[in-house]
Amino acid sequence: MKNIVLIISAFLFTTLFASCELSTYPIDEPANIKIDSALLGKWKEKSKKGNKDFITITRLNDYKYSIVDKDKGLKTEAMPAYLSVVNNVRFMNVFIKDSSDEGYMFYRIHSVDAKAGIISILTVGDSTLKYLYNPSEVRKYIAKRMNDRDFYSDTTILLRMK
Repeated sequence: MKNIVLIISAFLFTTLFASCELSTYPIDEPANIKIDSALLGKWKEKSKKGNKDFITITRLNDYKYSIVDKDKGLKTEAMPAYLSVVNNVRFMNVFIKDSSDEGYMFYRIHSVDAKAGIISILTVGDSTLKYLYNPSEVRKYIAKRMNDRDFYSDTTILLRMK
């Protein structure tokens, strides 16, 4: 039974990030944008039903977050993250490490409505990012492509859980 839970957990984690393209390098290094407290808290994807699936974003320090994606009661490892600003647009650099791969995923913070408790994010899904050689190249490439619709693989709406 324990093996089945581990297999399902690994499958869910792999499926969640399968459409994601990992970059070897972040947009900036080190983190240099102070955390936004409006992003902190327990969030649920608008498209998912039930209260067992949620994302928790907590503060690690003045510049870094910790993100835990809890799916169907199974806790995954905390993922360190931080903000970068490219042409006045905020992106979240999320470091992902699993048994087969590691690297950075990027999420464009499209909008944050702290009062209503809603965040809209766009998942960067461009496979070219994995072939870039340093943070400067990543930044330049994102700046060049960030307004192209096909640069993003998904849009997610997060709702603050009470």
